[in-house]
Amino acid sequence: MGQFEDTIEWLREENYPLTRYNTLRYILDKEEDDSEVKDSLVKMMNSRPISTILEHRNEDGGFMNRSWFERAKTESYKRAIRWGYLPKYKSTIWQVRFLAQAGVPAKEPRIKALGKYALNHVYEEGRGFFNDFLACVNGDMVWALCKFGFGERSELKKAFELHVRYQKYENGDWIPPEEWPYNGKQGHCLGPCTCYNGMTQLLRAMTVVPESYWTSKAKEAKKNTIDFFLSHGIIRRKWKQTFSKNLPSCRKHRTTPLLEFTAPIGAQSDPIEVTTNLLLLGVNASKLDEAIGFVLSKQNMKGRWVLDKTLSPMYSSWGKKGQESKWITFRALRMLKLADHL
Repeated sequence: MGQFEDTIEWLREENYPLTRYNTLRYILDKEEDDSEVKDSLVKMMNSRPISTILEHRNEDGGFMNRSWFERAKTESYKRAIRWGYLPKYKSTIWQVRFLAQAGVPAKEPRIKALGKYALNHVYEEGRGFFNDFLACVNGDMVWALCKFGFGERSELKKAFELHVRYQKYENGDWIPPEEWPYNGKQGHCLGPCTCYNGMTQLLRAMTVVPESYWTSKAKEAKKNTIDFFLSHGIIRRKWKQTFSKNLPSCRKHRTTPLLEFTAPIGAQSDPIEVTTNLLLLGVNASKLDEAIGFVLSKQNMKGRWVLDKTLSPMYSSWGKKGQESKWITFRALRMLKLADHL
């Protein structure tokens, strides 16, 4: 870690407990019972952004405000509120995503309550998916709730099994069936062209699901998912676009990698996240040289990284766009460590 010693010391400073805790745990490999780790965890839970997010939770563990319904103009918007998807970045689904990214331990009682709320209100029992199968949401909810300690719940296993069953790896020539969950040519998540965003979240889910999830179909999907990113590209689209750009699944934001380093991550994963997850799934770093090189090229003279993109409105900021970011820097160093480049 020689070349990044000063950077790591910067991340360990006590003025930002979120990064201090995660650096101690996932870069310096300190155990949960380490006194420094325990102290940083307490401070992380009682400081921004974690404390501010948790201040807005309801007694039942979720995030919902009746005023959202009063402002909603359509029934579809109200339905998305009930599901916990809208309004963006303030409702339940987004807080599940953000808190899982932050590394909040599964044993935390408020996290347990949030996980139970999500299973009761976001999961659709009849179909077996989260949020009526938006691929990015379903994959991310499986990932987050597994991190929260709910991996043995049958709802998560079913959501993952159905996800790998329905997932396609298409470049625009395939015509989907009209029935759910595809919706023919007009399908968004499972249309003629595979949604890059949805694939990034399925990839992330695969890094944490229990061993019992790995059926032969799931193993086949893992191989196809890894091959998808290696062949389609992490920092540039390597394949030729031959389909109509007007179809919902073929628009740029669904077919092109996001290059901006983002905190926190929303529906789109940046190159640090995609590369990290491929490494966690056992992909050799030599196959990811282009993406790793891209991340390295973005560090400044101090060995730190800048925050390129933020989400808004949120309950709490994770940094200022265009400024050095401890969180982005931590994520970059964690990726480099997994690649044996640290």
